[in-house]
Amino acid sequence: RSGRHARWTVMRVALYLPSRLYGFCEPVEPGGGQVFFHASVFHRLHDDEPPPVLGELVEVTVGASPSDGAPRATSVRRLHAPVRAEGKVVSFDATQGWGFVRDAQGKDFFLHRSDIEGGRLPVRGQWVRFIIGLKNDRPRACYVEV
Repeated sequence: RSGRHARWTVMRVALYLPSRLYGFCEPVEPGGGQVFFHASVFHRLHDDEPPPVLGELVEVTVGASPSDGAPRATSVRRLHAPVRAEGKVVSFDATQGWGFVRDAQGKDFFLHRSDIEGGRLPVRGQWVRFIIGLKNDRPRACYVEV
């Protein structure tokens, strides 16, 4: 889709920092640079969905590029509802801040301290709920509820 001054592009969320309310999208295909976005330009499909999820596909409208950094998005629109899952923590090193969670189908998801909601760290054997994300082409547990 295109507007008179806008350029729509399907991109992937590469980074989102909920505490700072901004992130970056990157092209799905290799090549091209990242696009900065603020949470205020992110559009959810439904009100009860989480903020941007790492690796999710979004439709981005890119505005004029500032001379001092990454191009800025004027709109970032979610294409599909995030997938919720449950799993059992198979490992978690509280000192290093990472581990893995396995869902009911036996698929492992990387789990990082920065993705845990509420600050309560999980322990091995504990069940958690999360949103399925993707980082560096690997499954990742995002917005994890212990």
